Amino acid sequence: MSASVKMIEGNQRKKKNRINHHEKLLETLEKAVLGGKLGSVNALDAISASDDIDEDSLLISTKAERERAVVMEDSEERNSAWVDEDDLDKVNLLDQPARLVNKMHIRGETEFGGEAYSECLKRTFQNVTHTKTCPAWASNVKRKRRSSDNEESSEDEADVFVRSTGKCLGKTDALLSKKLSCKRLRDLIFEEGKQKKNSFVHSVEFHRESQVLLVSKRRSEINLYQIDGKENNSLHRATFEHYTVDKAHFSADGGWIIVGSALYDHFYYFDMHAGKIVKVRPINGVTKSKENGEFLPSPDGKVIVLFGRWGQIYVVSAKTFELMWTLKLNESVRSAAFSSDGSHLYTYSKDGNVYIWDMAMQNYFQKFPDSGCVNGLSIAISQNSSYLACG
Repeated sequence: MSASVKMIEGNQRKKKNRINHHEKLLETLEKAVLGGKLGSVNALDAISASDDIDEDSLLISTKAERERAVVMEDSEERNSAWVDEDDLDKVNLLDQPARLVNKMHIRGETEFGGEAYSECLKRTFQNVTHTKTCPAWASNVKRKRRSSDNEESSEDEADVFVRSTGKCLGKTDALLSKKLSCKRLRDLIFEEGKQKKNSFVHSVEFHRESQVLLVSKRRSEINLYQIDGKENNSLHRATFEHYTVDKAHFSADGGWIIVGSALYDHFYYFDMHAGKIVKVRPINGVTKSKENGEFLPSPDGKVIVLFGRWGQIYVVSAKTFELMWTLKLNESVRSAAFSSDGSHLYTYSKDGNVYIWDMAMQNYFQKFPDSGCVNGLSIAISQNSSYLACG
């Protein structure tokens, strides 16, 4: 007798456990569909981890039950995205201008704030927009679902979906605002062995259309390297006898290299296709600065800019090497940069002043100082002429 009683009690406990388990599954599903403390994502994860779900018993079978579920979902109100703590503070009206107090239509009060201030702002908004009701975007009342069974998705679901982009958007082509991805490549070794002595680099410049790097050294030579990040092989070396190289630039078309020096008035052209060096005689009317051998060819290939000893900016023809005109400053020019189309010239003085020149008008139209500059040395412009760097 006692064994049969125990068996019956055991069956009742198993049945009760199955009922409790089934009720827990129903509660989990309800939270996933209608929302709950755990949130829909965590609840769905709990459902997917369970293997004992009877799908047929968990479906909402009748239309009345579906409407009841919709009412339960629509009854939930959204909270404010943020609360301004300053709106809760009260202000002493005696310290405020009378114009402001009259504008708020406040009578017989010494303090103002809190809910009264919020209601006053709402009235002002309605008077300005000529509306008597709250706009739809500021309302907490959800829009009604469509009654059609084929269109069960509501506008609220779409609103919730577009509140944040999440992972809906693809990868952007623009650089991140605060992070830059970079990879360290192999360094360029200029010289080997004993030749490494006195190999001071004065300037470097990349070719516009290929991965070729131009390196000019003070020891009377220029070098061309193929930059691939792995081998960085040397392509060519050109030596200029009895000539100290201070600066070298590619021409606008990339077929020539212009070489200059602060110690000599003449220039050299290096033809990259023929491998030939051409000497250019000193330019009449040009007195170069001995402080640096800076010069700059324009992006359109029409002119070359040189700097004089006392603030002169010589504009020379790139084809004939003849002086076209001269720009004058009361300061010593240290560096310059052309805009992408060559219409504007940016010069940087020793005292840290930036001048923007109009090459067609042959005059500068804007000047601004580089705050904090002690000794200006270099200036550069971005490809789209939107950003400037100097120092």
